[in-house]
Amino acid sequence: MKNALMRLALVAVVLLPGNSTAQEAAPQPTPQEVLEELGQGHVEGTTNAVAILTQLHERRPRSELNAFADGLVALAVEGYEDNRPGAWLAWRALVSSASPEEPDAVPYARELGVELGPYCLHYCLHKYHDYQYRDVLAQLREGEAKGAERAVDILTGRAEGYPVYITILADSLSEMAVSGGGTSVVARRALAVLERSAHPAHADAKPFAHAYLYIDIVFQVTESQAALESLVEIDAARARALLTELAQRDQAVACKARAVLAGTADGPRVLRDLEGRGVLTYRCGP
Repeated sequence: MKNALMRLALVAVVLLPGNSTAQEAAPQPTPQEVLEELGQGHVEGTTNAVAILTQLHERRPRSELNAFADGLVALAVEGYEDNRPGAWLAWRALVSSASPEEPDAVPYARELGVELGPYCLHYCLHKYHDYQYRDVLAQLREGEAKGAERAVDILTGRAEGYPVYITILADSLSEMAVSGGGTSVVARRALAVLERSAHPAHADAKPFAHAYLYIDIVFQVTESQAALESLVEIDAARARALLTELAQRDQAVACKARAVLAGTADGPRVLRDLEGRGVLTYRCGP
């Protein structure tokens, strides 16, 4: 009888409201709760963040995962300079999400084509999540003058930040510059920023030394006349050699090169010389 009463007592204790063994496992923290954990420097936040990104406990829409990742990026970037613990915890979560240890986990970064290694904090986070300059690029896409001004300031060192930020922004601008085959309105805005960065108007600005190179890459991808015109604006003498070579090609791009060359100071003479030598073999126009 005594044993039976003890068993009943144990069952009663197990079934008491609030007893963890009588209820389902405690609910997993929400993305917002995890961000708050990390912001406060709680180490367990990293594990919870990885679980969310890799959908270990529940499947989530891609948009929700991306939004959460953006939050982690914000913590990592904003807290890095102040050496906040949450910055490194958030970074570790992003890195770990690429190769989770749990067999049921779904790698997050790998699905996005991102390679997050232990030594690429700033480059990887900024390049693939576009966090630091998201508003600058958005303003530039919308045609807001403020976006263009801020972009030029960053490229020319007038804005505070690490030098690697300049490369990251330039990468983003080159990606914009190839949109629509290099002929879109957005592409022209990006080219204009790179042009201005090569010859900044402010006395305290440092010319962006790689502006020509970035635009040359844009041309190699798009063969747009706009890119050729930008090269001339940045360095006419250097561009003349390229235009002269392109003008002699037996391809449609020769016509674009000749049109741009004709608008330069010494271009008409160069074209007459080439024509006299019989090397302008590609027929342009009707």
